[in-house]
Amino acid sequence: MNHNAKILLIDDDVDLHRIVKLSLTPPIELDCAISAEVALELLKKKTYDILIIDINLDETTGFKLMDYLKQNNIAVDATKIMLTGSRKIEDEVFSHKILVDDFIQKPIRPLVFEAMIDKHLKKRGNADVWSRGRLMIDVNTMKVTGKNKDTNEKVDIDLTPKEFKILVKLVRHPGTIFSREQIFEDIWRNEDESYLRSVDTHISGLRKKIVDYGVNLTSVRSVGYKIELY
Repeated sequence: MNHNAKILLIDDDVDLHRIVKLSLTPPIELDCAISAEVALELLKKKTYDILIIDINLDETTGFKLMDYLKQNNIAVDATKIMLTGSRKIEDEVFSHKILVDDFIQKPIRPLVFEAMIDKHLKKRGNADVWSRGRLMIDVNTMKVTGKNKDTNEKVDIDLTPKEFKILVKLVRHPGTIFSREQIFEDIWRNEDESYLRSVDTHISGLRKKIVDYGVNLTSVRSVGYKIELY
């Protein structure tokens, strides 16, 4: 399994949390949320590879939570698996209609569950090309391609290594504001803080290169920067 994998289980059954944890091979990192509210707080802080969402949450439904995530561009890259104790065929049918990645019924069978998670983590490892707006971002080769709005012609976009890293950081969390300091610490790492202002220069250069491809990099005064898709 992927040693860097992070999974978020959203279910109000704490006994299930324990079973799922025992079903996963370390060092996969598992976080558990007993409600949609707790899950959304965790999603503000972390990026997850897989979300496992119970259809019948106390205060809402897994389907409504899925819709909220989609409408607000949250966890857009995560694999989504719906979980239910119901035997209603319409729940499974609807799950497939809204394009969830998989569907599993309770009680889970640990060996089958582990194999399913392993399958999805392997698929993710082979799919490191992201689609954002009209941009295609290849994480492995650091190649970015834009599609012309009118002609659909593909254009290679030449980014510097730091511009690419900034783009990847921001597009993983559309709508999330990152301060200059956060970007600097993540991209420049141990470089002298006298280079802090160079974040603005790289942001300006990146903005000009991607603005025509459905990706809007905006400044939030006195706060930082964010990317919005259109």
